[in-house]
Amino acid sequence: MAIVFVVVGILFKEQQYTSWAFILNFFFITGLYVFRKKFMSFDALSFLVSYAICLIPFLLVNGFLTALPVIEYNHTENFNFRIYTIPVEDIFYGMLLILMNVVIYEKLQSTKTK
Repeated sequence: MAIVFVVVGILFKEQQYTSWAFILNFFFITGLYVFRKKFMSFDALSFLVSYAICLIPFLLVNGFLTALPVIEYNHTENFNFRIYTIPVEDIFYGMLLILMNVVIYEKLQSTKTK
């Protein structure tokens, strides 16, 4: 998954939003892998299942906000592939934000119980 992120990030380096969203995901996931012994409490499968469930309200709300348009995107900065009116990069940007919070929370909880 990390390899796909870095390849997409490099291929679309002209589109800043796309590039940063994918490359930052690459770095964070690679860091989790490299330091996996320090993040033993993190369960990637559970995270992905939970994130897939979180995508339902995310797509509804974000679709509503981008359709109005309350939120507008500069089309030259993203890959211009959309799910309804939502740039596909938003899914991976949101994944990074939630992933960072879950990993940090679980790490803090595991050090608290020791």
